Amino acid sequence: MQAFLTLLCPLIARWASREQFDAVGLCYNAPMTKRVGRRSPSPTLKPQGSRSPYSHPSDPYPYPPRDRSAEIITISLLVAAFMLLGLGGMLWVVQARLAFGPTPTPTPTRGAARTATPDYLATRVAEDFLTQQAYQMALLGTITPTPLDTEPPPPSLPDSTPDATATPVTVRLPGVNSPFTPTPSAEEATAEAAATAFALGELSPPETPTPNVVVLPMVGDNSPVSTPTSAQVAEQPPLATEPAPTETPTEIPTEIPTETPTLTVEPASPTPTETIVPPSPTPTTPSQPFVVERLQGYIRDDGTSLRLGPSNVYTATTEQLGQNAPVTIIGRNPSGEWIYVCCLANQTPYWVRQAYARPNGNPTPTGAPEGTNPNDVRWLPIQPPPAYLPALPPPVPPGPDDYPLYRYNRQGQGRVDQLPAPNLNIKWRAEAGQSLRSPVAVMGASVLVASADNELYSFHRDDGHQLWRFHLGQIVSLAPMTYQGEIFVVDQNRTVSALEDHGNGATRSWSITLEQPPLTSFNIFSDTLFIAAGEDADHILLALHRDNGAVRWRFATNGPGLRYPVIGDQLVYAADRHVTALDVINGEEVWEQTNFEDVIAGPVYASPGPSSLAELYVVAGNNRLYALDANTGIELWNRDINESERATSLALNESILLVAGNGYVKAISRQNRGDLWRAAVNGIVLGGPLIDASRILVVTESGRVEMLDAQSGSTLSGQNIPAQAGGSAAVSGPNIFVPGVDGRLYAIASE
Repeated sequence: MQAFLTLLCPLIARWASREQFDAVGLCYNAPMTKRVGRRSPSPTLKPQGSRSPYSHPSDPYPYPPRDRSAEIITISLLVAAFMLLGLGGMLWVVQARLAFGPTPTPTPTRGAARTATPDYLATRVAEDFLTQQAYQMALLGTITPTPLDTEPPPPSLPDSTPDATATPVTVRLPGVNSPFTPTPSAEEATAEAAATAFALGELSPPETPTPNVVVLPMVGDNSPVSTPTSAQVAEQPPLATEPAPTETPTEIPTEIPTETPTLTVEPASPTPTETIVPPSPTPTTPSQPFVVERLQGYIRDDGTSLRLGPSNVYTATTEQLGQNAPVTIIGRNPSGEWIYVCCLANQTPYWVRQAYARPNGNPTPTGAPEGTNPNDVRWLPIQPPPAYLPALPPPVPPGPDDYPLYRYNRQGQGRVDQLPAPNLNIKWRAEAGQSLRSPVAVMGASVLVASADNELYSFHRDDGHQLWRFHLGQIVSLAPMTYQGEIFVVDQNRTVSALEDHGNGATRSWSITLEQPPLTSFNIFSDTLFIAAGEDADHILLALHRDNGAVRWRFATNGPGLRYPVIGDQLVYAADRHVTALDVINGEEVWEQTNFEDVIAGPVYASPGPSSLAELYVVAGNNRLYALDANTGIELWNRDINESERATSLALNESILLVAGNGYVKAISRQNRGDLWRAAVNGIVLGGPLIDASRILVVTESGRVEMLDAQSGSTLSGQNIPAQAGGSAAVSGPNIFVPGVDGRLYAIASE
């Protein structure tokens, strides 16, 4: 410090005045060579003897006390300068890593692997899906037919035996939730393109067999999926060349999406050793006492088209027959809806609906029971589709203890596998926000019912605790429908919603708005939903795509009210002022029955029946019960119900047809159409009775639950819920679920 002052003070002395120089008290202690600018002492200073204590001892002149602020500022600046220098030096040392070594890089610690929560329902659906596809592909690979130019070869006589060769089938089943991206070989790609072109009529079939390679799509992940197999698309809408419905549809509003369905059916590659022949005549149903090889028939309408297989998904041939053209019928499908006719000019058999080509003028077969109708196709053998065509997939049955549809099955029968045993008691109650307003549906452990608080509730089937609820925004008074993990509902605001049940919640997949208010709940065939809508006397039956709600086709009708659409084999039935049968694929009008008017109950479909292979039951506005041939629309019989109250619902099992109305349930024999018994009940039966092989369940609007004996109509057991019923009940295993207007869901079971 002293050395620094030695350098600094001469500079101050050089440039500063006496007063400025003396103000810097530090320079008194520094050595100096000369003093400049000394002035005479001020006359106001003190005398010689009173020197200032702040004066330098060698200074002979007295001075007043000096201001030391400049000294303090100077010191502060110097200290600050030194501190900045020191801080800069420290930073340099740190950055140069002279004082500290390099910082070690931390080693990450691997956490425990995540374990996915199992989704039981999704796993089960995936397993069922893969099993069904593997089964269908196995069926497709059992027979390899002969090569065709554009059509199948002519059949040999019925007594001949087909020479079939087995064709190996490679079925690739990717693991659920695992990535799988198929890479077809060049040979597979060429064979697939040729098969597609053959199905479209663009190429002749290949001359050498090609093994069927089936690649199934992924389930449960976002990986790319393979092209669907022919068995998967067999129930899809047909090609654009299919005939349009005879009924002219009204204009579709802009708010409803429309869809132009397409289908590509890929035939298996045929071999030159197969000859397609009808099967040997053997009994096909327990009720078929004998079999005939052929029946004679005729074509009803001019320009009737024939098909390669028994469905509108199969290709229509170029053959067209005129009205009253004779044909020989050599087989049928199980329901009798389609018949196999032979033989035309080119000796080739084809398929046609029985409604378009009816048996006529046949003698009574030898050995037939008395009263047998000789023109009934039930006596013909069942003919499978040609082996070069994919088989239609069977309907997907409901899961164990599920109650998926308004009348349990798509035929509208109310026929369940088994009802709970008698001695009924309330097992548990579940609370909702407000009055329950809809019928009940069951899917897995989830019991579904809608409330007046605009919520759809899911309660656990075993104890009734709430699993989740979904806000719909409007009241739902029609039954929810469940199908393979999905839930479909329609509210009073005309909104159709598709929901996914996740166990502890639900999400909306899609929604659309109907052009008219809904009249019925849903029915389903493959991936097509059917729902009736309308107001006043104008109504429509809509066929919606299951995946997005797009309108596939629509059928306009009028009358007192379009009833719940039931589905038979490949027909859906619209019952309003008249009864009309429509093809489920494209809405083609197959037949219409106009002998009666204003359907008030039904329809209900059954196959086989005592009078026909497929029967349809309805009650008309005159309170008469009608039985129709469901394949052709021909009236089989009718009878009066003999009740003062109009019928409201029907149900059936194998031998009994139930007619229910306000205050009664009546049993009628399906065999001879006679009355069996009549039981009085307390009010209107909601939704209709449910029936199994031996018991009948009746739930009335008063909240009365009764179990009846199917043979006598006597009451086996009964129970009252402490409120009126808000909708029809559902059966699931040992439980009966009844919604109450008091906002409670009641589970009733046997003791």
